[in-house]
Amino acid sequence: MLRSSLLALAASSVGLVTLPVAPVLAQAAAATKPATQEEVATYTTMGAVASCDLAVRQQVPLTKSLTATSAMVAYILATRHGSQIQGVSTNALNNEQLFQGSFIQIVGGIRRGCYDKLNATDKKEVDTIVSQVEKAAADDKTKK
Repeated sequence: MLRSSLLALAASSVGLVTLPVAPVLAQAAAATKPATQEEVATYTTMGAVASCDLAVRQQVPLTKSLTATSAMVAYILATRHGSQIQGVSTNALNNEQLFQGSFIQIVGGIRRGCYDKLNATDKKEVDTIVSQVEKAAADDKTKK
């Protein structure tokens, strides 16, 4: 339940409906092995660094860079790892799950990395997302 709540939360926070996935689906079959937690952390850190650079140095609104970097991580997970992550599921994750999970982890990286350098609008966006994720996690715990 938490996972689906977080997916909806992340999609709503950037106004996304779907992720173009045709190339991802076509290449997922050629994947090798599930991503390790370390690989996922590396990919999402790359996304956070790119989002921070775009937001801080290039003045790109954070919501735009988050969309691009989350799609990048989802694409890598689908094409290189068959949409599978060790310890998350024995089944392949769908593209929306990959995107939304990447989105949430990238936001966490931004919070830890460049938050102090963000403009007020981007800080508010990060704060809202983090608050909603924490609330969804707490709500999910109480349902168990």
